[in-house]
Amino acid sequence: MEYDIVGGDVHVLQPAHPRLCDRFGAIDTAVIPALVDQACSATALRSRDTYQPAATLDLRVDWIAPTLPGHGVAVRPRVIGATDATVLVAAEVVDADDRRLLATGIVTMALGRLPGGKRAEIDAPVPDAGALAVDRLDDYDSYLALAPVDGGMMLDPLPRHVGSVLVPAVHGGVVASALCRMADRLAAPGRRPVTLTTHYLRATMADAPSRLSGIAVKEGRSVSIVEARIGASGQPDRPTATAIVTYAG
Repeated sequence: MEYDIVGGDVHVLQPAHPRLCDRFGAIDTAVIPALVDQACSATALRSRDTYQPAATLDLRVDWIAPTLPGHGVAVRPRVIGATDATVLVAAEVVDADDRRLLATGIVTMALGRLPGGKRAEIDAPVPDAGALAVDRLDDYDSYLALAPVDGGMMLDPLPRHVGSVLVPAVHGGVVASALCRMADRLAAPGRRPVTLTTHYLRATMADAPSRLSGIAVKEGRSVSIVEARIGASGQPDRPTATAIVTYAG
């Protein structure tokens, strides 16, 4: 993963590493939410004069065109609104080789607040792009470390999953990608995701396993809608994040 500061925004370039790609050699669709969250959160942090803790509140990705084998992707975020406590960041995801528009994203970030709602202030300068990286995502399947279980999947967090070390909480991009993976298992074969909407309800803790589950809300002739959720293992009625994923094909 490479970074470039453009007018205060943090652009992210992800080459097509083989381990990030699907069986056709194209960057996997589940990688896109993690890249959008990374670029948008970094841009939100740089929009303030001092570095503050941040938590993702909502994340939406709309896929427009498929990634191509061997092509990298670039994420170009920009701040479109802000209050004292939140920053709204929109992003375009483009093909790094031919500049086709692949997806759009929009992320709402809470600044000055740790995941879980605890307010915090950090007296430190805004870090450079390299310091904002959570992980290089150089082996995506092992990075997510999802294991199938009866009726769902299990995420047993690793140190590289941590977004907030003070809580500790799993990075919002990891949560979104894991929810996308869960939904993929329930959608009709051959269909591709077109929209992912993720709501972060509370911190997904990084010091204990979390369980993912889902349900196919609609299975039509050309469209599938899947709801996925993640929560602490043993607390099925208290999700930490939910997602609605729409598939077409």
